[in-house]
Amino acid sequence: MPRGHGYATDAARTLTSYAFAALGLHRVSAAIGPDNARSIALVAKLGFSREGVLRDHVFMNGAWRDSVLYSLLAPEWQENNVRLQRATEAFNAAISRPGIAESFDRDFGKKSH
Repeated sequence: MPRGHGYATDAARTLTSYAFAALGLHRVSAAIGPDNARSIALVAKLGFSREGVLRDHVFMNGAWRDSVLYSLLAPEWQENNVRLQRATEAFNAAISRPGIAESFDRDFGKKSH
């Protein structure tokens, strides 16, 4: 799977939303290898908090390895969703003003010949 297209972020956001909204969970956690910078950045983007290190947490490739534990609580998820919804509404209101779509098309979109 190609990297950098947001697929993992979309999947993690969908699973997290399902866990809180549909299943009614209070907490979602992620145990991530300390060298996995992409996964650490992903959970940070979703609002997870670092809790600490689980020493010798998993046995992989013939050795015990640490994991860094991250978590997100339902109230934190809800707050993030409210903020995202407000930002989306503000963006939609801004682009619905007369002339905005036309100027965007003129400057960035449709090319007139």
